[in-house]
Amino acid sequence: MIKTPLAKILTVKVIAAALAVSGGGVALAASTGTFSGSSPAPSRTSVATPATPVPGWTSQAATPSDSPSPSAPASSAPAGTATQTASPSASASASPSPVSIPQTATGLCRALVGTVTGTAGSLTKTAQEQALASGAVSGVLKSNSEFSSLVSTAQSVLNVPDYCALLLQLPGLPDPAALVNLPVSLLSTLLTQLPTATLAQDLTALPSNTLSQLLTELPVGTVSQLLTSLPGSVLTQLFTALPASTVTQVLNELPTAAASQLVTELPTSLLSGLSGLSGSVLGLLPGL
Repeated sequence: MIKTPLAKILTVKVIAAALAVSGGGVALAASTGTFSGSSPAPSRTSVATPATPVPGWTSQAATPSDSPSPSAPASSAPAGTATQTASPSASASASPSPVSIPQTATGLCRALVGTVTGTAGSLTKTAQEQALASGAVSGVLKSNSEFSSLVSTAQSVLNVPDYCALLLQLPGLPDPAALVNLPVSLLSTLLTQLPTATLAQDLTALPSNTLSQLLTELPVGTVSQLLTSLPGSVLTQLFTALPASTVTQVLNELPTAAASQLVTELPTSLLSGLSGLSGSVLGLLPGL
C-alpha cells in the first residue's frame, strides 16, 4: 500500500507513462500492419478470391510452385504437351535464311539439261549450251515443279537458260541478248565467279547494246573487278564495240586505280577520240 501523497503522485505518473508507451506501440504496430499478442494476424489472402475466376488473376496466397505462369495458359493437358507444340519463333529461327542463289541450283541446271536431252550421263559444255538454247527448255520448266526455284531466282522462264549457262560456267550463252534481263544482283554474283577465259568469251559474244547496258547497270565495284581481270586484247575488243558515250561513262565512274590500269591497256587511238572525260581520268592521259 502506498502510504504517502508523494508516492501516490509518482505511481500515477509511472502508470501514465507506461500507458503512453503502450499506446504508441499499438499505433506503430497498426501503421506497419504487425500486431503481437492475441490480436489475429491478417492473412496474406485478405483479398477475396473472386467467385468467377478472372483470366490472368492470381491469388496472393499462391506459391511459385503451384501458381501458373502468366504466359502459360491454364490447361488440363498432361505434362509434356507444351513441349510438343513449337512456338512460331522457334520454328522460324530453325529455318534456313534465304539466299540469292540456292545451293541446289547447279544440280538443277544439270538435271534440266538431262531432261531436255533425255540423257543421264555427263555432256560436254558445248552440248549443254545447245540443250539450254533448245526451245524445249520452256516446256520442261513449266511442266516440272522441281525446277520452280530456278524460275523463281531468274524471275522468268525465259531467263533460266542464261542463268544456268552462267552457273555451269559455259563458254557461250544460249541467249546473249537476254542476259541483262536477269536481276542485277544475280548477274553481279555470277559474272564475278566466272573463270577469266569464260568471262571473256561471254562478254565478247554480247551485242553492243547489251554490253553497254550491262556495264552501266552493274555496280561500279563489279564493273571494276570484271574489267581489270581481262587481258588488254579483250578490253580493246569490248571498248571498241561500245559507244563512245558508254566508254566515257565507264572510265569516269571507275576508281582511279582501275581507270589507270585500263588506260595503260587501251589503245591511244581509242582514248583520244573520247570527249567528256573527267579531270581525274584526263590526268592519267598526259600525252593526250
